[in-house]
Amino acid sequence: MKYSYIVLVAVLILFGTEGYPNTSSIEISIDGNGKSHKISRYVYGKNNSTNDDSTNATTDSMWTLINESGIGILRENSGNNSTKYNFHRRVASHPDWYNRVHEQNWDYEVKNIQEYAPQVQVMYGLPILGYVGASSEYNFADWDWYISHNKKWLNTAQNVTGKGAKPNPDDGRNALVDGEILSYLKVWPTDSCVGILDHWFGEGGLGVDRSKVQYWALDNEPEIWHITHDDV
Repeated sequence: MKYSYIVLVAVLILFGTEGYPNTSSIEISIDGNGKSHKISRYVYGKNNSTNDDSTNATTDSMWTLINESGIGILRENSGNNSTKYNFHRRVASHPDWYNRVHEQNWDYEVKNIQEYAPQVQVMYGLPILGYVGASSEYNFADWDWYISHNKKWLNTAQNVTGKGAKPNPDDGRNALVDGEILSYLKVWPTDSCVGILDHWFGEGGLGVDRSKVQYWALDNEPEIWHITHDDV
């Protein structure tokens, strides 16, 4: 089954000021009686507002805020964690925390949103990097390190999850030896990138209402993958 979706790609463009006129000489005027048009309610949204962990459910007060504030769309892809999200195993690799593989359950979350805030759209992301989380067997023992090093965390940019990893105790960004990527990740081919669509909306899927999940991001911040996902 094929689906038609509006895919959103967020691109941050930074402009320098060199060579531009002095901003103090620029005047801006607004004609309040000019032509107007309705603004899409999906302009007004909230980011990462609900929980994907059934042991830490979204609070009643948050559902009330969502429902009474007029929010039109929720972006719930968890930012950097969406890039290596494995919907089959409901895990992701956390690039901001040693690449540790952790539980992440979009199935649970999207069903809750459609039950408790059925009027909103929700946006998730399609992982397109080519690798996703697979196993927590070789997760870096972050807490053990913290306790044994006078309650000081290792630099979280070090790629120390994975078989054979060796942390750099001098606290630089680079580990002495990076963990073997296929000991905690798996290759994620093109068809897997969109597999969640059938998993949610297809015949025999979870029965998620696709009319309320019309917007998808193509992953998250690919322009800085060389920093956030430098393990791969």
